[in-house]
Amino acid sequence: MKPKITLLLLFFLVGINNVFSQFTSQKPDLRLCGTAPNYYEDYFNCTSNNYTLNRVFLSLTNVNGVPLSNTTCTPGSSQPMYVMLNYTSNANSSIGQTRIFADLSIDGVVTPLNIYLGTVAPGTGQRQIYGPFNWVCGQELALCRILAVWQTNGGPNDPELNSYTCNTYSKSQCEFGSCMIVAAPLAVEYTYTVCTTGNQSVVTFNDETSGGIQPYTYSWNFGDGSPLSTLQNPTHNFPYPGGPYTVTLTVTDSNLPNHLVSTYTQIITPPAPITITGVATSASCSNQNDGAIDATVSGGTPPYSYSWSNGPTTQDISGLSPGTYTLTVTDAFGCIKSQSFVIGAGDTSNPSVNAPNDVTIEGCGTASMASQGLLPFSASPVVITLQQFTTAGGSYVDVSSLNSITYQDIASGSCPTVVTRTFRLTDVCGNMGTDQQLITIEDTTPPIIDALPAPSAINCPAVPQFTQATATDNCGAATTLTFNDVTTPGQCAGSYSVTRTWTATDACGNSSTKSQTINVQDVTAPVIANLPVPSTINCPAVPQFAQATATDACGSAFTLTFNDVTTPGQCAGSYSVTRTWTATDACNNSSTKSQTINVQDVTAPVIAALPAPSTIDCPAVPQFAQ
Repeated sequence: MKPKITLLLLFFLVGINNVFSQFTSQKPDLRLCGTAPNYYEDYFNCTSNNYTLNRVFLSLTNVNGVPLSNTTCTPGSSQPMYVMLNYTSNANSSIGQTRIFADLSIDGVVTPLNIYLGTVAPGTGQRQIYGPFNWVCGQELALCRILAVWQTNGGPNDPELNSYTCNTYSKSQCEFGSCMIVAAPLAVEYTYTVCTTGNQSVVTFNDETSGGIQPYTYSWNFGDGSPLSTLQNPTHNFPYPGGPYTVTLTVTDSNLPNHLVSTYTQIITPPAPITITGVATSASCSNQNDGAIDATVSGGTPPYSYSWSNGPTTQDISGLSPGTYTLTVTDAFGCIKSQSFVIGAGDTSNPSVNAPNDVTIEGCGTASMASQGLLPFSASPVVITLQQFTTAGGSYVDVSSLNSITYQDIASGSCPTVVTRTFRLTDVCGNMGTDQQLITIEDTTPPIIDALPAPSAINCPAVPQFTQATATDNCGAATTLTFNDVTTPGQCAGSYSVTRTWTATDACGNSSTKSQTINVQDVTAPVIANLPVPSTINCPAVPQFAQATATDACGSAFTLTFNDVTTPGQCAGSYSVTRTWTATDACNNSSTKSQTINVQDVTAPVIAALPAPSTIDCPAVPQFAQ
C-alpha cells in the first residue's frame, strides 16, 4: 500500500499555517486552539460521546449515496465523485452549529476542510463532505485529524454563526476521530523498480491496490515461467539481457458474499546497468576552485537524479577545488550507482626565484640603500611590482602567473652592515618561492678634519698653543680625535718648530690627518746683568773689572766676551778704561753692556831723600844734589 500516514504528516507539517478558502479570521480552524504540540487535542476534552462518524465513502451522488466498495474500476479511468459520511448521534435532542474540521487526503494531497452541518437530529444520517470532484481510479482517500464540535439545544432553523472562536463551543461537546480510509471501488495496480547489476535485473514490486474490502490476497505471474508469488510486494530476479516480460497481478478482496477479483498487467523490459563516465578538469592550482567534472550517465531508467559528495545535485559540476568527488546517480526506479572523480591540484610547484646579484655599496648603514639606487630598507614585508623586481635584477620561472612579490630585510653588523634581503614570490596558486640577496654596505670614507690655522711663528720663550681640531664624518658617526706633536730643532737652540698632527677616526676605523705647525724663533738677545756704575781709582791702581753675567730668555747657551778701551786723561797718570761686555747666544743674538773705571793721578811725586842739611863755606857755592 502507499505510505499514506507519512504523506499526511508531512503535508500537515509544511501546510499547517496555510490559509485555505474555507477558513477566515471570523471562521478559523479550531484545531489550532490550544498550544503546541498537541493543540486542540489538549484544549478540547470531548467527553459527550454522543456524535460519531461511522463511515466515509465515495459516492456517485450526494443524496442517499451508496458506497462503491463492492465494485471494481480500471486504474487511470476517472469520473465525478462525492465524499460522503454516515454519522450517528445518540443525543436525546438535536444538536446545532455542528462543524467538522478534517484533512482530506487524496493520494497524499491534503485539503483542510471546514464543514458546516448545521442541525443534526438524533439517530443516523448521511452528509456530503466533499465534491463533486474528478476522482481517478486508484487514488486513495483518507480523512484525518478530525474534530467535530456542536452546541446543544439546536433547532431546525438554527442559522450559521457569522463568526466563532475557540470559546464558542463547549470543550466537552465535541468528538475526536482517528484517520478514516474513504471506501472506494477495488483498483488493482502496482508499481515497480528495476535495477540491473551485471547479468541480473532485480525487480521490486510495490502493490498499490486500493478500494474494495480488505484484506486482499495476491497472485503474481512474472511472465518468465517461474512459480507464482502470493506476497504483497515481492522481489524477482530476471536475467540480463532478457525480456521483455509481461507481469500480471491478480487481487481478490474480502467482499461478501462475492469476492471482487481484478487484475493489472505491465510489460517490463530490464534496462542496462547504470554506467557513469566523465571528464575531470583539474583545478588550475591547489588553492583555486576552478576544476570541473563533465559526467555522462547511461543505462538504468531515466530520468536520473544526481547527488555529489560536496552537495550539488546537477549532472555536471564546476568551481571545484582539488580533491575527490563522488557522484551518486539515482534513476527513476531508485537504482543507485556511484563513481568517483579526482580533481588534480594543478600547479603545486613553487616559483623558481633568482634574487638580484649580491652587491657592495658605499654608504652609511641601511638608510643609504635608496640613494644608491636600491629598493629602500624595510624590516617588514613590502609589496613590489614585477617591474621593480626585474629592474632590481631579479628573475623567476613559474607555470602560473604571480599574485604578489614582497621583500623583507634583516640587517646585521655595522662596519660593514650586511643586509640579507629575502624576496618572496607567491603565484596565484599560493605556491611561494624565495631567494636572498646580500647587500654589503661599507663606510670607507674617512672623517674630514676642519681647516686648521696656517703655519705661524711665535717668539720664544712663548710656548706653542694649538687650536683644538674638529672633524665631521659623512655617516655622522662618533669620531675620535687624537694628536701627536713632533718638534724639529732650528738652527740654534732657541729656535725650533712644533708640528701637531691630528688624527680623526670614525666608528668604522676610517681615519684622516691634518697638521698645524708653529715655528718658535729666537730673536731675543741675552740680557747682561747690571754692571757696577762707573768708578774712579787712583793710580797707580790698575782697573779691576767685575765678571759680567747674563741670562738668555730662550734658555739658549751664550758666550760673554769683552773689549777694553783706554782713554788717556789730561796727564799721563790719568786715564779711563771702559770694558764693554758682549753676550752672544747660539742664534747670534747679542747685547752689550759697558763698565768704566777712571784712573786719576792725584799723588805728587816723591822726592828722594836729600842730604841732610849741611853747611858750606862760602864762597863755596851750594851744590845741591840732583
